[in-house]
Amino acid sequence: IDACNKGANRMALSMGLSYLYDQNTTFKLEYRMDRANAPVFLDVKDGSYKKTNHLLGAAVVVSF
Repeated sequence: IDACNKGANRMALSMGLSYLYDQNTTFKLEYRMDRANAPVFLDVKDGSYKKTNHLLGAAVVVSF
């Protein structure tokens, strides 16, 4: 019964870059990798669950 009360062990690694193009514009890029010891991340393509998840994000920040 103890196994039913224990969740998955998860970890995340995140890396980011930021580039100041000029005084008012910044480009940002971030990569994130999530891992778990159990399949807890939903794959929306086929509805299955996986042990890893990857995410890539980009942004342009403009201040005025």
